[in-house]
Amino acid sequence: MSFSDFLREHRSGQTHDSISAKLQELVDTVVEQDRAGSLTIKISLKPRGRGDEGAYDVTVDTTLSLPKPPPLQSILYATPDGNLVRANPHQQDLDLREIPAASPHRSLA
Repeated sequence: MSFSDFLREHRSGQTHDSISAKLQELVDTVVEQDRAGSLTIKISLKPRGRGDEGAYDVTVDTTLSLPKPPPLQSILYATPDGNLVRANPHQQDLDLREIPAASPHRSLA
């Protein structure tokens, strides 16, 4: 039996469908994040034991490792008291105020 046939046969096709969905999720995430990820497929065979000669329990386990987005960061400043603040405590605050709109100019005609 080929590998692709095995995937379609195992658990009546559920294994194939599950791996296909995980592969699609991996591709979408790698394209979106532009970072590496992986899909690992592990197939285990275990003899069923005496009385079931030639029969095996077959287990398929998948591990999907999606890329993580870069952590979000902010720039904060330490105060002399050991606190973090958004404004640089060593820089003066600007006294900004709104300037009213100028009145329209009259034409000189």
